[in-house]
Amino acid sequence: MYDLKRTHFSITLQKDVSTGKVVDREGVVLRSVLEAGEEKVQKGDALAATYQIAGFAISDNEQIGVIPMVEDFVVPAAPGPYTIQLKYNSIVGTPPNASTRVNHVGVGDMTEVAGAPGAAAEFQPNISTGVITFHSGAAGFSVRVWYQANLTVAQSRQRFYQRNINNQAGALFNTVAVGGGVGELFTSEYDTNVDWSTAVPGSTGVITTGPDGILTIGGAGTAVPGARVIHVPNPNNAMLGIAFNLAP
Repeated sequence: MYDLKRTHFSITLQKDVSTGKVVDREGVVLRSVLEAGEEKVQKGDALAATYQIAGFAISDNEQIGVIPMVEDFVVPAAPGPYTIQLKYNSIVGTPPNASTRVNHVGVGDMTEVAGAPGAAAEFQPNISTGVITFHSGAAGFSVRVWYQANLTVAQSRQRFYQRNINNQAGALFNTVAVGGGVGELFTSEYDTNVDWSTAVPGSTGVITTGPDGILTIGGAGTAVPGARVIHVPNPNNAMLGIAFNLAP
């Protein structure tokens, strides 16, 4: 999804979706493909740097199932347990590759581990309970946590309300609105494991397409033309803000 009040595109076009492909989420990156000489679009991926980016998906998800979250904590001091409880108790991914990034504020990022933390700079997320466990050496640390949360149907409806029954006409006709040109985008479709303050145009921190149409930094995906970060996700606004220039 994207923030309608803080997002704008200089051009919006309706495009057919590639045969056999589905655009199931608003705000993802779309790349251009040719079928029988006609342009169609599909979600971008992390596999090639040579794709042509068409824009970003504009649709109305019937049920929003995953959202990014950013929360601040202080790791409890002794005696333990040295744990914190996230607002949502279902984290996307599997340790040590869950969608969690923990930063020891003023020091640096900590390391996610699958087992019990063995050092002060390590943490272990429990993806089913939303509990993050730290080593005793981390007691008193101020930490900021970025993660992707799986929402229950009830949580999604409480946060975003029930969508209209006829909102998926694009799925029926296999088309999607594509936002492009020059603009700014505040989106939930980004990699929560990377440090977005490092995404500087022309550097190794270039903004690229990641798995399933999300935005990420670096990697083997396609660079988003003219992209720069204008808002780093924080507890007040967990969306990623970027400016872009897709004009030919």
